[in-house]
Amino acid sequence: MPVIPANVLKERRAIQGLTSLGIGKVRDTFGIPNFPNVLMSRTGKGISALDVVLPALIPDKDCVLNAMTDFWEREVFKGLFYTDRLATGAEIDQYLPEHLRKNPELQKTCRIVNKLNMFRGEFVLRGNLTGSGWTEYKNNGTVCGRRIATGLVDGSELPFTTFSPTTKAEEGHDEAISPEKAIELFGHEPVMRAIEIFEFARWFAHKRGIIIADTKFEFGKNSEGFVTLGDEILTPDSSRFWPIAGWEKAMLAGKTPPSFDKDPVRAFLRQFCKDHGIEKMDPKNPEHVRIIHGMDFPEPIIRTTRQLYRYAFWSMAGMMLETYQDTKMGISVRAPSRHIEVLVGSESDLSQTEVGMASVLGAANVTISVLSCHRNFDRLPEIAQDRLCKADVVIAGAGMAAALPGIIKAQLCALDRSDIPVIGVAFAGPTTKDNQAAILSIECLPGQPVELDENGNAYFGSDGFQDACIAASRNEFLPKTIQAKPVQLGIRHVEALD
Repeated sequence: MPVIPANVLKERRAIQGLTSLGIGKVRDTFGIPNFPNVLMSRTGKGISALDVVLPALIPDKDCVLNAMTDFWEREVFKGLFYTDRLATGAEIDQYLPEHLRKNPELQKTCRIVNKLNMFRGEFVLRGNLTGSGWTEYKNNGTVCGRRIATGLVDGSELPFTTFSPTTKAEEGHDEAISPEKAIELFGHEPVMRAIEIFEFARWFAHKRGIIIADTKFEFGKNSEGFVTLGDEILTPDSSRFWPIAGWEKAMLAGKTPPSFDKDPVRAFLRQFCKDHGIEKMDPKNPEHVRIIHGMDFPEPIIRTTRQLYRYAFWSMAGMMLETYQDTKMGISVRAPSRHIEVLVGSESDLSQTEVGMASVLGAANVTISVLSCHRNFDRLPEIAQDRLCKADVVIAGAGMAAALPGIIKAQLCALDRSDIPVIGVAFAGPTTKDNQAAILSIECLPGQPVELDENGNAYFGSDGFQDACIAASRNEFLPKTIQAKPVQLGIRHVEALD
C-alpha cells in the first residue's frame, strides 16, 4: 500500500456494507456482497507525481477520471475492445446494497468491473517524444533502449508508435523492461492490443484537435481467458494531451508543448524537491516522503490542475462534465451556474451587449460594469481583487484600441488568478479603422493570454458578444498566464553635447 497523506486518506473513507480490498495511489477497490466475481473501483481527488501521493485534493478530479474512462468505453470504443466495465453512473445501483443506491457521489466516482487476472506490468505507448522518453533520448539517443532518428526535440512526433513497457510496482518506481521481455512475460496479444488501442485513440483525438503524446494501459485476462483492458483509460492521469495548435506553435518556437494534464503538478514537485535538496525523488525513502507530505500545496496549482482536468474532458467529449454525467451516465446532476463578470469600456458599448445578456438568462449569474482601463487605472487593482477574483469567467469588451481585455488579464495574473479566463470582445465602432484597431488590440496581444473564438479570432460586435456569453457559460478554458519580462533600465545612455 502506498504511503498516503492524512488529509487525503481522510477523504477515502470506508463504504458501509462493502469490503475494502485495496487502497491505491488514486483508487480504492471494494468487494460487493453476492457478487464474488465483481469489484467496485472508486476514484479519489488525490493526486500523485513521481510515484508519491501528494498532500492535495483536486476538486472534480475523481469525477473527471471516472467520466473520461466511461467516455472512451461507451462513446468511442463501443465494444471494439474488451474492457473490464460492467456498470457506470446510475447503472452501478443494480450491484449495490439498497442503502447505497441512488447516491450521486458513488455514481459519479465509482465503476463496477469484472475481476481480472492482471498482468504485472504497465504498457506505455509513445507517439511523441517527451517525459522520461525525452530524457533517455537526450542522454543516449534512444527510446526504450532503441536508437531512433537524430535531431528530435521535446515534443517531436516519433516516426512510429514506441512501446515502452515497465513492471508494475506495489509502491515506488516502476522499472523499465524491454519490449522483448514484455512479450516473454505477457505474450504478443496484450502488446499488439495496446498498440492498436493507442493508435485508434490518437486518430480519434486528432479529429478533436488533440494530440495524445503518450499513455499507459493495464491489461489482464477475464474469466474466459480474453485479454482485457482494465483500470483507467486515456485520462489526464495516465496520458499527456496536447492541443494541436499549441503543439505546432511550440515546435516552431523550440519549446515544450503546453499540455492539459498534471504537468503543472510534476513541475511544481520537481522544483520543490530541488529546493529541499532532493536530487532524485525516491518514494521508498521515508525522509523524502515525509518532506513532500509536509509541504503546503499551493492553492493556485490546485485551481489550475482542476481547470486542466475539466478542460481535458470537455475538449475530448465535446461537453461539460456535468452534462455528460446527466445525459450519458444517467446521474441526476446539474452544472453549477457560473458567475460571469462583464466589463465594457464605455456606456456607449452597452447596446451591443443586450442580445448576449438575454442569451444566457437563467443559465449563468451575470453582472455588467462599465470600466475604462485608461481613465480608471487607479481603481483596477481594487476592482480585480474585490470583484473579478470571485468570477468564474470575465468578458471584457471595448472599442477602438481595446486594451481592456489584456489589462484585466494582467491584473488577475498579478493576483495569482491566471486560472480565471478573460474573453476579449472587440465592439463595433463608427469606422473600419476603429474596428480593425479593436480586433487587432485583442488578437495581437503577446502570448495571447485572452480567449479568442474557436477559429482564433477576436469576438466582434453584438453577435460576437453573444457568442462570448454562450462560451462563458458552456465552455471550459485552459489556464493562461502572462509571463513576466525583465525590466532593463538604462541599457543605453547618450550624453548631450556641450
